[in-house]
Amino acid sequence: MSSPSFNAPLHLTWWPLVCGIYVCWLFSKVSNASIFASRLTHFISTFFALGLTQNIITTSLIAFHIWRRDHALSGLNAGGGRSSLMPVVHILVESAAIYVAAMLILVILYALHQNTQYILLEAITPTVVCIHIFTQTSRCF
Repeated sequence: MSSPSFNAPLHLTWWPLVCGIYVCWLFSKVSNASIFASRLTHFISTFFALGLTQNIITTSLIAFHIWRRDHALSGLNAGGGRSSLMPVVHILVESAAIYVAAMLILVILYALHQNTQYILLEAITPTVVCIHIFTQTSRCF
């Protein structure tokens, strides 16, 4: 039997998949074919919440792992200079923060039954990339 610490990530992997498949099936059965139908809102909201939770947990775990590795390797640095892994942690955390902010706006728009959430849904990935590139470019000047 596996320990409880390994069950939580497994559930965070499968439940969004189950919710997504169930929402697609329910959507095919809803007569008015709107994502705001009462039969769908609970599962779509759950899907968004699980996605946000996944992002926060996985980003935190990855950043912690890199930081821990960086901390372990810093003792081996003969020159005593700054490690090269911390900028990776900064990029990861900044990108995740932008994504989480966009997803929170998306959830709020969905809860308010706003069709503008479709625009944000399609623009999340390019927005994260563009903002990240803009902030990195502005640091160079």
